[in-house]
Amino acid sequence: KKYECSENCKAPADFFTGTPWLESANKVEDGQNNFVVSCKIWNGMISNKNSDSLKWFFNGEEIFCQGYGKDCTPKTEIKEIYGFEIVRPTLGHGSQSFVISTLTIDKVNGSQHKGNFMCMNKKGESTWKLTIPFWSEWGAWSQCSKSCMTYDPPDAVGTQERTRRCEGHTNEVDTCSSSDGGNIQGRDCKTVYCPVAPDLKQWSTWTSCSPACGEATRSRQRSCKEGNFNLERKDDKCPTKNHKTHEIDIDVCRPIVPCPKDCVFGDWAEWTECKPACAKDTNVTGKKKRYRHIEPAIGGGTCSGANKTVYPCQLPDCAVDGSWGEWHKKSCISSKGCGNGIQERWRRCEGRKGTGKLCMAFRGQDEYETGFESENVECPTGRSCPVDCVLGEWSIPRCKANCEGHKVVKKSRPIKTRPKHGGKACGKTREDLTCYGGTCPKGCYSRNSLVSLSNGNSVKMSLLKIGDNV
Repeated sequence: KKYECSENCKAPADFFTGTPWLESANKVEDGQNNFVVSCKIWNGMISNKNSDSLKWFFNGEEIFCQGYGKDCTPKTEIKEIYGFEIVRPTLGHGSQSFVISTLTIDKVNGSQHKGNFMCMNKKGESTWKLTIPFWSEWGAWSQCSKSCMTYDPPDAVGTQERTRRCEGHTNEVDTCSSSDGGNIQGRDCKTVYCPVAPDLKQWSTWTSCSPACGEATRSRQRSCKEGNFNLERKDDKCPTKNHKTHEIDIDVCRPIVPCPKDCVFGDWAEWTECKPACAKDTNVTGKKKRYRHIEPAIGGGTCSGANKTVYPCQLPDCAVDGSWGEWHKKSCISSKGCGNGIQERWRRCEGRKGTGKLCMAFRGQDEYETGFESENVECPTGRSCPVDCVLGEWSIPRCKANCEGHKVVKKSRPIKTRPKHGGKACGKTREDLTCYGGTCPKGCYSRNSLVSLSNGNSVKMSLLKIGDNV
């Protein structure tokens, strides 16, 4: 069997000394999803691994870094902008001798992703260049193939196109991806309907002249279909009187010839008012009338029947103003059961007829018409109420007593209302009032003051004897 070189034996010579090897085994196309670029690093059997330090670059910009300490300054935002995903070094295909770090492009864009990808460690670097044909931006849309389309019968819409170039095209193999469309794109145009003028038909031929008598006329007619889609709404309307879509022209074609006519009754007019205007007595009936017009015959038959009708009608009573009747009284009611109470009385307005006025009454200062009136008036119950005795205030006389003594005087009060009809009796009108003197000054004693003797006894001042030692 012929020997075939494995994938790793295609590596450059410095790969086995620790320098990265950057390659892509797959063919790349514009618009391709999840395209992978691999960076392989040989570790061999030494303990100080070459993969401990690693950097990725895209067009000179650092986008990934590990193992360089403070020298790591990756621009992670570039990965997000270009859709890159980088995997840290991992063992490759079960081998303990080398590792692989991958950079995956989410979706290849030949214009955006063209340039140099570089993988670097402290032993060296490896560069891979991405150059593929890619589609340029679309050009402007061409003019629409139609300026307008017919509404009736319906017409197809217009179309327009735009083109783009394949940048970097070499041959039919090394060219732009067909999965993203070709170099020509088409679409329907937003066209408008073509203006349609109003369609006015020719007049029809005149009809025959008719009738045989009276005013004879003939007529002709024509139709019009309104226009559509004109810039001004007035241009869609028919050029006829009042823009009608159906027009009739009537022409008097012969002088008036009278026609024979029979006598004809016209419609009955409205009934007259009932007469007389009102009835002063009962059982009086009025009358109302109505008439109808007679159209006389012209060379025809005559009319038969009356042109006047009389009908009985009910008369309203003639107006008579009302007058107040007698007062009707209810019982006199008192909450006390004696003295004066309140009595309700009422009366009706009597004798009013027809449109006569009701009786006049007062509500405060205002006068008004009414058919009924009631009021409450004061009335005697016929029984006197008890009257209780009412006394005035006490009159206090002047009262002054000696020091350490007292004095009794009389106080009194007057009777203002005496009791009547079993009312409450009066109380006392006179009572005793006792007043007391104050404390006597030092060295002064009243007759009732107690004096202490030298033997320890106490006696009233009035009982003190000559020879008593105090």
